[in-house]
Amino acid sequence: MASAHAYALTNHEDHTFMEAIGSELAELMVCQPQNRNRIVNALTILRSAMISHFRQEEAIMKSENYPYLFQHKGSHDYIINYISIFISSFAPGREDAPADIWPALKKTLETHIQKYDDPLILYLGVNP
Repeated sequence: MASAHAYALTNHEDHTFMEAIGSELAELMVCQPQNRNRIVNALTILRSAMISHFRQEEAIMKSENYPYLFQHKGSHDYIINYISIFISSFAPGREDAPADIWPALKKTLETHIQKYDDPLILYLGVNP
């Protein structure tokens, strides 16, 4: 399965990159919570990385006729919307930006991985 091989090559690397961005975001929220531009920038980079990762993953699921593509894609859409809401909370003039963005996002991503990515990995026969 060429798709399984492609998935195996990018999945771990992508997740590691997104985790690094998340760690930077968490540090910014603690050390520089007033630096809204840097926080929005980190969130925007994270969202872009996720969109790219999700598109690749969805293409693989489609090419492999993955039976739960629709549900898995729905989770991707939810995550992108969730990040977009956080980004909008940092718009100029908004004072209610949450301080716990990365822990909330990380929990959402961990749930996604367990509920959607792990079964996909089994379906594709990818060695984690």
